[in-house]
Amino acid sequence: MKDNCSIDLSDSEFSSSNAIFKAVIADLKKKGLGSVDPKPPISEEHLRQLYNPWNVAFNIHTPSGLQNKVWFDVMVQENLRQMKKATFAVGVDSQGADTTNTPDDTIGDGVMYSQPNGVMCPVYSFKKYLSKLHPQLEDLWQRPLDSFEEDASVWYCKSPLGKNTLADMLKTISEQSRLSYIYTNHSVRATTITVLDNAGI
Repeated sequence: MKDNCSIDLSDSEFSSSNAIFKAVIADLKKKGLGSVDPKPPISEEHLRQLYNPWNVAFNIHTPSGLQNKVWFDVMVQENLRQMKKATFAVGVDSQGADTTNTPDDTIGDGVMYSQPNGVMCPVYSFKKYLSKLHPQLEDLWQRPLDSFEEDASVWYCKSPLGKNTLADMLKTISEQSRLSYIYTNHSVRATTITVLDNAGI
């Protein structure tokens, strides 16, 4: 346009058009239609390291460790910041296995199954997490208390986690776990796809 028509699209008269263009490009990338940098899946070695019961980042006997573990277990769901306590339902499937699912179709329709006798069981962690949340706040992701007693009934503040904190959760977990690679939240999705593919699904 600049060379052939002497019109410079970076001029201030095109600022609102440029803003709309940038917003459309961002939306297309979110939908997977743009060129995005692929995020690596979490390696098997790092997954074993994360799910080691002695890993400080997933220590379900502390507020932040329990929250990290539950966050990671449900990360395949979308709209994290919009999740409430009532977003999930704990139940039993037709085979008698404990489950946690998302009956709210605005969030997703995922199901987590229990791992009986497993110290890192996602359903056990989730139920424990729900039981420790602040009773006067409906947000699912609440800020951990700075100091707590393990047998206390509440481990979280009457304050939701911020958008930026949620956006950096896997980075924080990677650092707390001393992983040799610092992952981003997008890696959880890539990991899910890789694990399913490796299992022939």
